[in-house]
Amino acid sequence: MPRLLIAALCLLLGTVACSTPAKKQRPAPPMLEFRIEADPGEVEAAGVSLLQIHGENVHLLPGKRFLIEHATVEDIGSGRNGVHFYVYPEQRDDFRRWTGQYVGRRMAVLHKGRPLSLAKLMVALPGEGVIAGGRAGLSKTEAERLAADLSRY
Repeated sequence: MPRLLIAALCLLLGTVACSTPAKKQRPAPPMLEFRIEADPGEVEAAGVSLLQIHGENVHLLPGKRFLIEHATVEDIGSGRNGVHFYVYPEQRDDFRRWTGQYVGRRMAVLHKGRPLSLAKLMVALPGEGVIAGGRAGLSKTEAERLAADLSRY
């Protein structure tokens, strides 16, 4: 009799343990990587990589990643689409300082290792910016997909 009782208890406890739902893990917040174009004297430095961006071979210095709070599709003129992104509030000052030290140089924006844009930094970015996608801009579908991917969390 005690064996039967123990077996029944184990079965009951096993069922309860198995029926408890697993804790749902939150996905990592979306992020963008920002990399500065290497000057000729920096091309041989450690960590510099060569990427093709909009048909141009560009040497890029190691970069910095920032978490993206959300993004929206934006008309950037002449029928072109871009994606306006917003860095997480906790990282905005760091983003502004980091971009500020590279004003006058070209900065590449990468998402999941894929280069999206290459543009000259005219001012320190205040925790947000627009990914234009080159001269042609992004297609409406590309812009919508990127904005949706950067707004998931």
